[in-house]
Amino acid sequence: MKTLTILTFLLFTLKTAQAEEPVDGTLAAAPAPDDSSQPETAVVPRAEDKQSAESGRSLYEQFRRGGLWMYPILVFSFVAMAFAMERMINLRRTKIIPSALAGELNGNFKSDQVDELTELCKSNPSCLGRILQSGLGRIGLPLAEMERASDEQSQRELYDLRKNIRPLGIVANVAPMLGLLGTISGMISAFEVVATHGALGDPKLLSGSISEALLTTGFGLTIAIPSLLLFHYFRGKSENLIVEISDMTDHVLEQVGQSREPEESEDE
Repeated sequence: MKTLTILTFLLFTLKTAQAEEPVDGTLAAAPAPDDSSQPETAVVPRAEDKQSAESGRSLYEQFRRGGLWMYPILVFSFVAMAFAMERMINLRRTKIIPSALAGELNGNFKSDQVDELTELCKSNPSCLGRILQSGLGRIGLPLAEMERASDEQSQRELYDLRKNIRPLGIVANVAPMLGLLGTISGMISAFEVVATHGALGDPKLLSGSISEALLTTGFGLTIAIPSLLLFHYFRGKSENLIVEISDMTDHVLEQVGQSREPEESEDE
């Protein structure tokens, strides 16, 4: 009898617990949507934040944050671009060594063709024509004098070819110095902010000065490295062209000089 009473009590207790579980579950689940909705509204970025992030990464924004020293660096970039384009146009091989003149100099020549060669050089004004014409102008002198005259003209032509390359070297040397000057200016501003506001723990107050310090150096090197590469490229190209011209003129002058020696011996 006692056992039956205990079993009846346990069954009544289980049924009561099962009846109470849905009520508790609904009560516990009710605030769940409110909790899940709060983090979603906090994570969604605003359109203004996206626009400010994009503008912060733009080239103009970086230039503006670089400070006053970015303007001289910008001027140097235009100078380097202008002289690089000028040298690309005027250091073309067809302009320094015209194919019409170079093709005529491949044959054999004698001393009686000096006038013809001189007219050919005048009709093709170029470095090659001027150097060869200077050697042919000493036709009555020994071969060594003719070659010396052409070598002197070669040095003058090389000077003219290098003349507009020097600005690229100046930009390559000065642009990093301007960037370093901007870095020093930015560091000075950063220390002034620290001294005035005690901003060692606040990166927002130091970000402007640090940006100025780093951006000026970065932009200065960005202008200097291509300028230095172009400087050495154009310098080497001009020297190679003059060497090629010297070989061509020496070949012609040797033929003309050697053809004169037998004529002079027959006259004697």
